[in-house]
Amino acid sequence: MVFSSSVFRHHILGLTIDDAIGEAIDKTARMINCSWAESGGLGFELEKLAKLGVSADVEVNSLEAHADPLCFSFSGLKTSLKTFIIKNYSSMTKSDLAATIQSVLFGHVAARLKNCIEMLSNAKIEFKQVSLIGGVASNCVLISLVEKLCRDHGKVLYV
Repeated sequence: MVFSSSVFRHHILGLTIDDAIGEAIDKTARMINCSWAESGGLGFELEKLAKLGVSADVEVNSLEAHADPLCFSFSGLKTSLKTFIIKNYSSMTKSDLAATIQSVLFGHVAARLKNCIEMLSNAKIEFKQVSLIGGVASNCVLISLVEKLCRDHGKVLYV
C-alpha cells in the first residue's frame, strides 16, 4: 500500500512480505484444475468459475496477530487453501472452491485496506480516494469488496 500526498510524494505503508496475490491466485487456481484463459490467465478463469459458486467458511492460517497490520502475507493463506482444497476437492464443486479461494485471498486484501484507512483516519490524515491497480484489480469480486469498504468510509475508489 502506498499513500501519495502529491504527484511527487509517495509513502510506502505496507508491502507483500512473501508471495504476491497474483501468484497465490495462479497457484490455487491450478490446484482446482483451472485452465489458462487467453483473455486473462488463470485469474480470469477462476473468477468465471467463482461467479457460479458459493464460498465456504475456511479457517485460514494468517499472520494477523504477528505481522504489520498493513502488510500482506499470502504464503500461509495459500497453504491453508491447499489443505482445504485437498480435503474438500471431491465433496465441493469446482465453482464453490473457486469462490472460496477468492473470498479468502480478497478478504485479506480488504482487511489490510480497512486497517490502513482506519490508521490514517486515526492519525488525522485526510484523503478522499483509493486506487486499486494491477492485474488482480480487474477482478469484479475484489472491486466490489474494496468499493463497499471505500463507500463505508466515505472514500472514492478508482480502478
